[in-house]
Amino acid sequence: MGDDSFFRTLRAWADRHKYGNVKTADFVALAKEEAPQIPAARLDALFEAWLYGDKLPDLPAAHGAQSGTSGA
Repeated sequence: MGDDSFFRTLRAWADRHKYGNVKTADFVALAKEEAPQIPAARLDALFEAWLYGDKLPDLPAAHGAQSGTSGA
């Protein structure tokens, strides 16, 4: 989605829904509106994994950390 689109979406979300009640589908629809350059299917896959998936995404290892360690 990219930082610009993501933070624009968050600002629009706060402006439009301040003090209101909304659903997750409302956020997804707004993200699609704020990032029209990204195909809807790609955003659907992102939100399916992020909002409804039970597996954590793979994240880059921190500097100096080894894969598979707790870092403690």
